[in-house]
Amino acid sequence: MKAYYARPISIDNSPQFDRDQALIRALGFEVSPTPEEKAAILVQYKEVGMEAFRASVEASDALVFRAFPDGSIGAGVAKEIAWALAKGLPVVEIPRQIERRTIDAKQTQAMLAELGQR
Repeated sequence: MKAYYARPISIDNSPQFDRDQALIRALGFEVSPTPEEKAAILVQYKEVGMEAFRASVEASDALVFRAFPDGSIGAGVAKEIAWALAKGLPVVEIPRQIERRTIDAKQTQAMLAELGQR
């Protein structure tokens, strides 16, 4: 099974890129596009823009994406997500800043109370 890896291009060739790909593989997926496929896509990109990525997204079994550090999703990644959803593919966000977002037990109880759960 293949998972399309959507991310901001600023992540390419970084330690985060390597960690993300290792995670996708650990989940049992091949990472799409491969470096060779991406090179071919980038040739098409010059002519048709983001549309060059559509076939690779649609040929995958899932889409895994990483947003920018502030949580925003760039226009290109958003298009890839939309194509995957239109094909009925599962879309999964790679978590970010888990430590900063983690709350303790007392804060969890307060949040649940606020939400009417307790």
